[in-house]
Amino acid sequence: MLRGGLALAVAATGTRPCLLSQADIDGVRQEVRASPYYTATVRHCRLSQLHSLARLLYEAGVLPAPPIHRRGDGPGNLESRLAVVGAPEIRRVMLAYIRAKQAVLKVHSIRNLTSHLAAFGEFLTRNYPALTSVTLLQRDHIEAYCAFVPTRTWRGQRTSNKRIGSSSIIAGLIAVRGFLDNIAGWGWAEAPPRRLMFASDIPRPPRQLPRALPPDVDAALMAAVAELPDLFARVGLTVMRGAGLRIGELLDLELDCVVDYGPNGHWLRVPLGKLNSERSVPLDEVTLSALVQWQAQRGTHRALPHQRDGRLVDFLFTERGKRPGHARIERGLAEAVRGAGLSSPDGTPLHVTAHQLRHCYATALANAGMSIQALMALLGHTAPEMTLRYATSPRPRCTPPTRQRWAGCARGCPSLPSASRSFPTGCNGWPRRCSRPA
Repeated sequence: MLRGGLALAVAATGTRPCLLSQADIDGVRQEVRASPYYTATVRHCRLSQLHSLARLLYEAGVLPAPPIHRRGDGPGNLESRLAVVGAPEIRRVMLAYIRAKQAVLKVHSIRNLTSHLAAFGEFLTRNYPALTSVTLLQRDHIEAYCAFVPTRTWRGQRTSNKRIGSSSIIAGLIAVRGFLDNIAGWGWAEAPPRRLMFASDIPRPPRQLPRALPPDVDAALMAAVAELPDLFARVGLTVMRGAGLRIGELLDLELDCVVDYGPNGHWLRVPLGKLNSERSVPLDEVTLSALVQWQAQRGTHRALPHQRDGRLVDFLFTERGKRPGHARIERGLAEAVRGAGLSSPDGTPLHVTAHQLRHCYATALANAGMSIQALMALLGHTAPEMTLRYATSPRPRCTPPTRQRWAGCARGCPSLPSASRSFPTGCNGWPRRCSRPA
């Protein structure tokens, strides 16, 4: 593929490879898109070759910036994502609102906001084609949309007949309410004359307990992870389980993320993630060995732009000039489930998500007696309510005096589980140094 892209660029520009510029690559790319002699398949192949060539030239120091890959019109093209909104005036106001929010929201949040507003605009287009302006919105339109959202199916790249989940329902309604409230609060002339959405229109989110795996299943799964042939999946899943990382935090780890504090051991500096907060997590020997193994074979790569703010970052997980994605982790986890022989009652492979490894990490620490304050710091939670869910895990480990008080209070209550039936304690030895006061 590289040979085809290099030959195409040199033949089209007449320039030596070491003198190719970004403008040369962009010019060849435009010629490929406009050429009538290419079929759609050949055109896609040529563009892929040029993208690989640009990435190679960046790694070689010929180009000053890495190439940006986008499918079709690209996820960054807000106009194309709002094209489903039929009324030009409504589309214009939504686009202006999203661009105003770009100053304070992350790229992923802007993508979600655009999707929610596009779904709202598409609903208005289909059901109220005569509605041409946001100022004409009435309470009846909002009530109809609130009734429609729970029945909505997935759209966009995830198009399917499956209905969206409760979290997507709540996020969609919150996005529309924020849109209407903000343009009214900002004094935009296109705002509706009165308030149309209220807090009572937003369903209460379900309060679900952490989905930690049983200890025996957890142990069998991690034993299978250690045998995975894909080094990235093996190291990534080991780090997620050993440090309680979200998958986005794992992929955003930087090259200098491991810090040696001498007698206090090695700690992992977790970058800004879902809640926009950094934290440090102690590393056990297994997790540290996995990180050292990856860093030893990583090689030298040039810095890549961060999707959050565009700054160039030396990411820990890079291969051949690009960053591996979520799919490698999910495929490795599915392979580990099959390798461990884990199955559901119906005989199908057990459904395990990468985020459940974080739940296993936190539940093990809670059952080992770690305080809520310490657990909150390790998980990067910003509100105690998020961490308190782990305090309700079944059969928590407690000290003998606490067991005696529980037994005294629960005489005659046969439904209370036995205190001796507790989860295995410890998480690679580290939390055993913590104790919960009686």
